[in-house]
Amino acid sequence: MPAELLRLYVTASLLSSLLQTLLIGIGGGLGVGLANYLAEAVAMAVCIWLEQQGTIHRFIPGTSPFAEHPPSNVLAVGLPYIPLYYAISLGWTAFGQRAALDFNPLSIWSFVTVAMLCHDAWFFTLHTLFHKIRRLYKHIHSMHHRLGASCSALGNAYADAVDVGLCFVGFHAALYGYLYHQPTWNPLAVVSLIVVEVMTNIIGE
Repeated sequence: MPAELLRLYVTASLLSSLLQTLLIGIGGGLGVGLANYLAEAVAMAVCIWLEQQGTIHRFIPGTSPFAEHPPSNVLAVGLPYIPLYYAISLGWTAFGQRAALDFNPLSIWSFVTVAMLCHDAWFFTLHTLFHKIRRLYKHIHSMHHRLGASCSALGNAYADAVDVGLCFVGFHAALYGYLYHQPTWNPLAVVSLIVVEVMTNIIGE
């Protein structure tokens, strides 16, 4: 009887741990999607204000900007990140222990600069393939280009989840793999990279 109770306890503990990890993955992924959605809204509001002030101008003034902000933007960004956050939560015990805060701005911006160069190379390569290979364009990337000349900050994540997953989650998974095998990593540098990357993508749109 004690052996059976022990087995039940171990099984329940494993299931509880698995469920907790899964919920972290889902919450983390959808949290990223929601954060990006809010960042799009803020960026669009700033762009409209700057346009009203005469500080910036649209490339094609006669074209109305993409004004819809579909909830699908949250899912397009959030769903591909769920597996990554699930993987991070699985390895967090070892990974989190190696976190080392470093407030040195030179260290932070050196990391951000190199990571952004890698990110842009990754994005450029995949984006080029999306346009060169017809099937990839038709079935994955064409959704984003339905915006046409009306693209705006609100259309940043107006895309297929596979598109977002390959272009962004793939890079972040590679980055996590790299950091996981380092003796230490700086959370401030990672957060700074995410802020720069998100705002560059949204404002660029």
